[in-house]
Amino acid sequence: MSLSPAIEPVDPASDADADRALGALRGLITLLVVVHHAVLAYHPFAPPVPWSMAMPPQWWGAFPVADVDHWGNWAWLVGWNDAFFMSLMFLLSGVYVARSLGRKGPARFVRERAVRLGLPFVAMVVLLAPLAYFATYVQTGGDADPIAFAGAWRELGMWLAGPGWFLWVLLAFDVIAALLWRVRAPLRRVAAIASRPIGLALLVLASLIAYVTMVRKVGDMTWDHVGPCYVQTARGLHYALYFAAGALIGGRGLGAGVLSSRGGLARAWWLLAPLAIAVFYASVRVDIHLMTGGDPIWAWASQAGFALSCAASSFACLALALRFARRSRMTSLRGNAYGIYLVHYPIVAWLQLAFVRVELSGLWKGVAVSAAAIAASWLLTAALRRVPPIGRVIGSSAG
Repeated sequence: MSLSPAIEPVDPASDADADRALGALRGLITLLVVVHHAVLAYHPFAPPVPWSMAMPPQWWGAFPVADVDHWGNWAWLVGWNDAFFMSLMFLLSGVYVARSLGRKGPARFVRERAVRLGLPFVAMVVLLAPLAYFATYVQTGGDADPIAFAGAWRELGMWLAGPGWFLWVLLAFDVIAALLWRVRAPLRRVAAIASRPIGLALLVLASLIAYVTMVRKVGDMTWDHVGPCYVQTARGLHYALYFAAGALIGGRGLGAGVLSSRGGLARAWWLLAPLAIAVFYASVRVDIHLMTGGDPIWAWASQAGFALSCAASSFACLALALRFARRSRMTSLRGNAYGIYLVHYPIVAWLQLAFVRVELSGLWKGVAVSAAAIAASWLLTAALRRVPPIGRVIGSSAG
């Protein structure tokens, strides 16, 4: 069911092609998340091992395990990921909202999203994130004793969810979308515009203004939280805009507008891919100039560069998926992607800790940890999905 009647009929075959392409893209982005976290320990700017988890600054929240073996080129991958992949995840999540609301209604939609997102978020806070940071505790000299770690963890007064922050933010966006569903009629014209190229241009402009404004007010490294619900303050509105854009685009149907596997966005992949590389490279050069003492005006250029690189990479990935993944089912990856996202963080942290004393370069440690983490997370998820109560929560679902 679409948010509004389509201006042109939606071809069922195109709808199915787009669904396969977007599912494949979500799975591949999930694997990119795993690799991102796996190589952070070998990032050239990774912090040293802290004397204790209580010692500020508590960079271990982002770098659970530190390694002395680095590889400078991991900075390019990490920087590119950081610029776009979570924004694209919000957009992809938003694409299926209108269809789910139309089929289920707001009340059922919110109940099911609370189970699918809320329960795993609690699991991340209570078990999975602490298990990852247990590796931090061991590396800082703590006993490999869960009871001792639990005491030290409570004394910190912090309940980090690791990558679980995405779940509660997405749930909040879903609740807002359900509330707006009752006044969807005025959004029909907006949805028609959003599903055209002009809609993507408006998203770029709106997200650029939102991000630059917030960074100027709060800085780009600030995280606010209520209890375990953390969010990077400067990016909150930016993420909301990408989610809203996805919801409006998806409101026309998966096979319509910019999501059509035969549409202009898919056909422009050959232009968008090199453009994304060029914009990201330019934004990095601006950041380097700023860090080496550039004029303060370069700070504005750096902030704008983030928003522009995010848009360019997101649209390029969408175009490539719509053009080349429309026939690819990737059944196993699609079915296990959500579970991989949930369980990978402690697996990555303990693998990094195991590799600390291994005689390998930062390049090969990053490759080895990435490959092992993907394999272990995938296998564990497949096993957990065979447990009926867990399978019902983390099984394959478009939302």
